[in-house]
Amino acid sequence: MENKFRLTDNQQERLDNVMDKFDFNAVADYMHRTDWRWAFGKEMLVPDILDIKQTLRSLIKEAYKLMQKYKEEDPDYKGQASISTGGFFVMVFPDDDCQVLFSIAEYTNY
Repeated sequence: MENKFRLTDNQQERLDNVMDKFDFNAVADYMHRTDWRWAFGKEMLVPDILDIKQTLRSLIKEAYKLMQKYKEEDPDYKGQASISTGGFFVMVFPDDDCQVLFSIAEYTNY
């Protein structure tokens, strides 16, 4: 039987803080102005604010789940866990801090 992942109280508090303070309206407005579409099954649609919120909530939970995996593999792990989709980039850290970005452009030349 697979062990179901559950957020700690501290992680849930951090997630709730992001959901309360992140500017979802700015993201939704930008996506509508630029016709930024996500795949919904076989359709490509501009997401509404509820879709955007649900996606970010899920992404944050997955990042915390990934962090748990890293810590189980190496109890001294000090790095970050990151995950991204649809313009969102989420990073979580060993102390449960969480950073969320919505990126419209980026370039790196190493």
